[in-house]
Amino acid sequence: MKKSTKAFYATATILTIFSLVERGLGFLYRIALSNKVGEELLGVYQASLSIFGVFLTVGVGGLPVTISRFVAKSKAQKTPLHEKQTLSSGLVLSALLSLVPALLFLLFSPFLPPTLLPDERCLPVLKILLLGSFFASAFACLRGYFWGNKQFVVPTLFEMIEESVQVLSGIIFLSLNSKTPLLERVAWANTLAYMISFTLSLSYFLIKKGKFTSPLPLLKPLFVSTLPVTFVRLAGSLIGSAIAIALPLALVKSGLTQVEAMRIYGVLTGMVLPVLLLPATLIGSLSVVISPTLSESYYSSNTAKLKRTLQSGLTASLLLAGGLIPLLFTLGEEMGGIIFSSALAGEMIKNGCPILLPMTISMISTTILNSLGFTKQTFKFFLVGSAFLIFSVLLLPQKTGGYAYLIGMGGNFALTAICNLAFLAKRFRLGEKFYKTLMLICALILPTSLLGQLLKSLLSGLFGEFFACVSIGALLLLFTAALYFAVLGAKKAEKNAKIKKKNTKNAKNQTFFLSYP
Repeated sequence: MKKSTKAFYATATILTIFSLVERGLGFLYRIALSNKVGEELLGVYQASLSIFGVFLTVGVGGLPVTISRFVAKSKAQKTPLHEKQTLSSGLVLSALLSLVPALLFLLFSPFLPPTLLPDERCLPVLKILLLGSFFASAFACLRGYFWGNKQFVVPTLFEMIEESVQVLSGIIFLSLNSKTPLLERVAWANTLAYMISFTLSLSYFLIKKGKFTSPLPLLKPLFVSTLPVTFVRLAGSLIGSAIAIALPLALVKSGLTQVEAMRIYGVLTGMVLPVLLLPATLIGSLSVVISPTLSESYYSSNTAKLKRTLQSGLTASLLLAGGLIPLLFTLGEEMGGIIFSSALAGEMIKNGCPILLPMTISMISTTILNSLGFTKQTFKFFLVGSAFLIFSVLLLPQKTGGYAYLIGMGGNFALTAICNLAFLAKRFRLGEKFYKTLMLICALILPTSLLGQLLKSLLSGLFGEFFACVSIGALLLLFTAALYFAVLGAKKAEKNAKIKKKNTKNAKNQTFFLSYP
């Protein structure tokens, strides 16, 4: 194995471990939060986060990935001054784009009509969260700068510290005997975590003798380049906020009460989606590693390295989905009951897990296209998928209830993934290896899921529920890995046989020409 390949997998492994720790902390916090505040208040908190996501997206937008691409381009073209200009411009833009909207909202919030919020209890939570928007945006810019310099571990470590601060402070604040409402305490924990991560990243940058310079030369180019990605993410945040308002209303129209509607929304966004979006953390780690490599390879016209990195990213995402879908299909109900004490959450996790396959492909392929500068294409593809999501949330709740959201997300990811792959295949000629891997994963998902159901029926009566779940999970992952490597070994043997046959043929031809008089 080449040194570059070893370094790639080593870095990806380290980032994955950090991301798993970070996700684990957040997951435990989510459990504690759901048990402390209940399903209805969890829905209010998630709705507040959705609205805050709009402001955060305006401040962050596409700055991290664009800064990373600009820095990687500077490395390839050997223009170190542009690196300093890129970061300086990014910080100025993030300050303007985060502080101005937050101040305007804080000033005019008393005059806003109540229909703009899904619940009146969202407003005080949102005001507290907005205090940390600048710190979150500035940290995102520094993170993009580190990525462009292929410094992946340090910013990921800061992210893990941010999550740790949020969890610890949140638990402490919730346990205090205070008159401050529970959700406002949780919001203060978020703001404190944003401040800590920004302070650490800026201190590290200065300790490493990082310097700022005039942002003016690259202020406009960076802003223009970041717009397509920002539009995509802003549209996604706006859609999330619209769903936070529209889905409870649609559920109420279907016959539920306001409390029941917020409860279902809380279960969906606070319990089900954190589990189903678990691959997003791992895909994020992979994206951090491959984005600068893709950008640098593209701008230096290293086509061979570009295709290898592209294939590695897509294949890794497929393997991730193929391993997790059978696991969640088999143990989803138990996870909802044991972790969240919610039968509805368990049922939705089990039935919604098939969306993981299009979701992982959509996420990694969108990252690849953004890293290569095809941001306009990803925006168009995003609109196609989002249209399906919006119509599902508006039209399906009367027939499918809360599942309308999961159906919409599945269709959204599927359409985006198809468009992304079609563009990549046309532009970079995806090889047969990727499509064979895709077919292999799809073929393994159903039998592995059925095996999981069989194991659950056999082991549940022999062991306790917890130990049965752990045993089944381990066996499913081992079975999936064994099947994949068995097929991979057969493909490798076939490839070696072809190479041996070709070498034998060449040797015979060489012997013929040498012996020819």
